[in-house]
Amino acid sequence: PESTCISNPLYNFLPETQNPNNLVNLICLSLKQCNSQISLRSNDWQHIIPHVGKQEISRVLLRCQAEPHSALAFFNWVKNDLGIRPNAYSYCIIVHTLVWSRKF
Repeated sequence: PESTCISNPLYNFLPETQNPNNLVNLICLSLKQCNSQISLRSNDWQHIIPHVGKQEISRVLLRCQAEPHSALAFFNWVKNDLGIRPNAYSYCIIVHTLVWSRKF
């Protein structure tokens, strides 16, 4: 599924955790709080997950460059659990992150 352009001004009236404009921040915060494990299966996330697209994937991966385990957990979650096929740019980011970390 491809994300749609998020430009509805009414989203600003939603609680922060339900606002699709905060998607990247919410995912990164969840990754940091859960020690690289994504707890996005709860009902709290179900309304935001349809907004996850290739641009959001790349943005999360870029923000997780200093945390390779989080980046890999997110990449695998997107690919395996959401069934989204990452594009070449996302693959380049994850490979770059893992190689530079020297942990993989």
